[in-house]
Amino acid sequence: MNNKIYDTIIFGCSYISIGFASANKNTLIIEETELVDHSFFGALNVGKNWDYIPETNEGKHFKKALEGFDIINGKLASINELSPVVFDYIKRTKLNILFLTNTVSIDKKEAFYEIVIFNNSGLSTLKAKNIIDTTPLGFFKKTSNILSKNINLLSYNNSSEFDAMIVKAFGKDAEVIAGNRHNERFVKIPLKIEANMTDARKVINDGWKIHLAEKCKIAMIAFDFHYEYEKTVCTISHDFLKLTDSNFENAVQAFDFGANFSFVR
Repeated sequence: MNNKIYDTIIFGCSYISIGFASANKNTLIIEETELVDHSFFGALNVGKNWDYIPETNEGKHFKKALEGFDIINGKLASINELSPVVFDYIKRTKLNILFLTNTVSIDKKEAFYEIVIFNNSGLSTLKAKNIIDTTPLGFFKKTSNILSKNINLLSYNNSSEFDAMIVKAFGKDAEVIAGNRHNERFVKIPLKIEANMTDARKVINDGWKIHLAEKCKIAMIAFDFHYEYEKTVCTISHDFLKLTDSNFENAVQAFDFGANFSFVR
């Protein structure tokens, strides 16, 4: 057992968790995949108002890093290019992150939590005074806080008829959002809350094959769902919170919230 007691352990390598860990170095992030960002790039959620001005120094440094790689252009951002810059930021700021690590159990002790994890090193136990869960469904896999669930895709198209074709294929609630790069069109397709990724792919395939296949191509389908939640902060207990990136307009705003939240804690 590792006898170190972290101030906070955060599940999910989200922008909230990266911002929090940037401001509080006694933080460990546990991510079950090898990826960062399941709410914007992972979900192909293009966001909006990327000209947001951060309140924290950490947020300002993060936004400057994105601007240095030409990710942000006024109110728009190139979300397909986010991940490499975020990995570079993580490396330069020496954040504590365990990738490809599963959380097996959480046990509340008198003064801290014991978290059993599993990765390439086998089973091990960590300790933390506080837990924050930023994964899409959370450790307990509850869906009660979810308002909507969408699958997004990217196409390149400059046709004036594209929006109308999308509505015809996927219904009036489907949405087309222009991206930062030339002819980028992000399509947001609503799903039932209980839909899985197989269901989502079938919805895309059926609609695209009938109405769009001969006129345009899909460049990419999101590998994460785009969720919208009733609450940004859910309290499981006073020292165990569920937070979400998806309710923020952009990654910088979510990062800034995380950095600010670390001071509040």
